[in-house]
Amino acid sequence: MRFFNCILCVIYILSVSTFSQIINAQECISLKKCIQLALLNSNAIHIQNYTNQINKINLASSLHSINPSVSISLSPVYNQSIANVTQPDGSMKVRSVRSASGLFSYYTTIPLSQTGGNLSIGQSFNFYRFINNSQSYSNWSINLYDISYSQPLSFFRRNKYIKQTAINNYQLKVLKKYPEILKIKKEVIECYFDIVKLKEIIKLQEIVINNYDSIKEYYNMLYQLGKCIYNDFELILIEIDKYKVILETYQNEKFLKCQKLSTLIYGSNKYPIIDLEIPLIFKIRLNYNDLKIELDSIQKKYELLIKNATKQQLAEAKTNVIDLPTITIGVGNNTNFEFPYQFKKNLKPSYNVSISYSTNLTDSKEKNRKLELALINYQIYKEELEKKISEELIFLEELYQNLNICIKQNQFLENSFSIHLQSLKIKSELLKAQKITLIEFNEQIFNIIRIKTEIINNIKNYYLNIANLECLLQRNSVIDL
Repeated sequence: MRFFNCILCVIYILSVSTFSQIINAQECISLKKCIQLALLNSNAIHIQNYTNQINKINLASSLHSINPSVSISLSPVYNQSIANVTQPDGSMKVRSVRSASGLFSYYTTIPLSQTGGNLSIGQSFNFYRFINNSQSYSNWSINLYDISYSQPLSFFRRNKYIKQTAINNYQLKVLKKYPEILKIKKEVIECYFDIVKLKEIIKLQEIVINNYDSIKEYYNMLYQLGKCIYNDFELILIEIDKYKVILETYQNEKFLKCQKLSTLIYGSNKYPIIDLEIPLIFKIRLNYNDLKIELDSIQKKYELLIKNATKQQLAEAKTNVIDLPTITIGVGNNTNFEFPYQFKKNLKPSYNVSISYSTNLTDSKEKNRKLELALINYQIYKEELEKKISEELIFLEELYQNLNICIKQNQFLENSFSIHLQSLKIKSELLKAQKITLIEFNEQIFNIIRIKTEIINNIKNYYLNIANLECLLQRNSVIDL
């Protein structure tokens, strides 16, 4: 019995927990929360995160190719065969012949980014032993502390450019996340405010229908008293039916928009959107000069990334116009011996110097074409960069002006709405007293709906401008939503 009671307690706790989660899920949701959920659940952002991981791996691979490398080689061999072996008396006999050999070596290669050369250090050990029934011998061959340095006389610092280009290309790819984030923010803001607008219009429609119901009762009384004709009463009934149809249309549209927003922020329309907060316009005072300085800093950083990412092609093309030789210098020690005591005796130093030169006699025109192409591409990048900087400065000023206009317009529209709402109550009484026509009353309703729509659209434009400003300044947020 006690066990059964425990199970009931667990079930009760779980049910209360589940119910509280449902209640929390149905709480009023803010614009900030919607954007956070959309960015968290967006497939596009997930793909971008995976792409960023791939870019990190590619960057590591690019840098690995220019890092010092260490290689080790080990190859033991044992061989046994039947062969004709010459005997001491000069005769030939078939004998079993065995041999064993081995090679062990390790080398370190260090690319020097400052000169474009390569330093190599290594050692190798070779062993060979021959065995048959009548004779056997061994031989060792060792190269100690072989050091060589190879230097192209062009002194083209390829490794430096490879590293520079790889890092800058990676950083440029990282910057691509901001337009994708902006796209998601815009979708959420558009959908969010469509729902808010429909929600407010539905409220107004319900107020209108309630007013018409009150007017209907009053006109019914006037008709019963013979103070108005039935046609006037019938027109009121038609208007009520019309606004009920309009109300139902808005409710259906709101339901579809809620499903769309649910898909945007949760990745599925299974989670209902119960209610949304109406965001306020924050009367923040953004300093245009501070924003311009911040944008200028971002543009200089971007300009440096573009120049560094494109510098290799131009530098390589200039260097390769004339083919120059490569000099290799090496020093080391080597020895050959059969018995260990001969190791030191046979140890001798070795030196080598080599110059290699290779050129294609028919390739000079192609090299000049590559240089010309690299110069043209560099100029294109430069022109595109100047255009981008100019357009962004204009866009920043436009956003700044738009935000100030939205702040000023918001106060005006709110005051206008308050006045027109008060006017609706007055005209409702005037309609009851038959001092205005139904057309004049409907005009007042349309004005109220129009102004409320303008208020919501103005707030929406404010947050769209904020989202554009965040993308331009590469910030997660300019203000707290």
